[in-house]
Amino acid sequence: MTIMVKFPHIEQFRNVVRQVMDTTRYFGKDENGDPIYNPNVLLPKLKCIGTTKIHGSNSGIGILNDGTLWAQSRERIITPENDNFGFATFVHKNREEFQDIFSKFEYAPTKFKGIVLFGEWVGKGIQKGVAVSELDKMFVAFGAKLISDTEDTGNVWVADEDLISAVGYRDGARIFNIFTFGKWELEVDFNHPELVTNQLIALTEKVEEECPVGKFFGVSGIGEGICWKIVTEPYVGGKFMWKVKGSLHSSSKVKKLASVDVEKVNSINECVDKIITENRLNQGLEYLKMNGLEKSPTNLGAFIKWITTDAIREELDTIIESGLEPKDIGSAGSKVAREWFLIKFNNGEFE
Repeated sequence: MTIMVKFPHIEQFRNVVRQVMDTTRYFGKDENGDPIYNPNVLLPKLKCIGTTKIHGSNSGIGILNDGTLWAQSRERIITPENDNFGFATFVHKNREEFQDIFSKFEYAPTKFKGIVLFGEWVGKGIQKGVAVSELDKMFVAFGAKLISDTEDTGNVWVADEDLISAVGYRDGARIFNIFTFGKWELEVDFNHPELVTNQLIALTEKVEEECPVGKFFGVSGIGEGICWKIVTEPYVGGKFMWKVKGSLHSSSKVKKLASVDVEKVNSINECVDKIITENRLNQGLEYLKMNGLEKSPTNLGAFIKWITTDAIREELDTIIESGLEPKDIGSAGSKVAREWFLIKFNNGEFE
């Protein structure tokens, strides 16, 4: 028996931001079983790793504890008789090589019934117009998953270090791990995710200009983009992965990240620093007290509204002199007030 374990759909950055928000602010379920979210929880800063997105065909190899081995495309089990760009034939030819790879993964067979290795099948005849399409066919592994003995939701991703150790660099068999071709690291503050947008775009453009995988094998040409994932627990797994493609590979305008006007962002932040002062924030606490409201997240909305309204009313001339409009200040000012209040509250600084 074989088991089809699909590789998850890789999201867009905005979807991952939403997943981080929901995961962080999940508070349980109400009496009807519907999720409860606490919007007043600060979002985390998380470590993210990016690897080259290769333009090929998503493929996988699985093995069960009884030795059953199979090949799969993104959507189906494949065989040499019913193949996908020759990948099943490649797996059959290199069966012993893959068995050796699988033998290097350590896991409890009583808990997991097998493992599947995911990667990209790339090279001549698979895709066109990119550097890797000029290379001899090869399999580049980028992830592995332990197959739960119970259900798909119990499947567990293998650590990158174990993937690198097991797959290694097998030039003779044309099997590699994605980290052979480098990686990028970012820390993303999910309270201000827009601040990394330009960096994501810049890195993607470099990959599109010169594919790291092609360059590694001596072929110059364009690349597709970068796949990113969060590696800070518990924010791991398919819903915390995203891709950024270059303009030549984006199937729609939505796929390509829109750049951020850094100059305007800096102007907004500088203006907010001037008008959302420590004194004004403390006055906001006095406003709560005068209205009989506790200094707790329950009244955070009232606090933020007073801060932003008061700042815009009293500092309208400063905002205009900065070349901005009141609407430009609202969101940034709210974030500053929210973070200040929650940090104070969480540190027990309120009486």
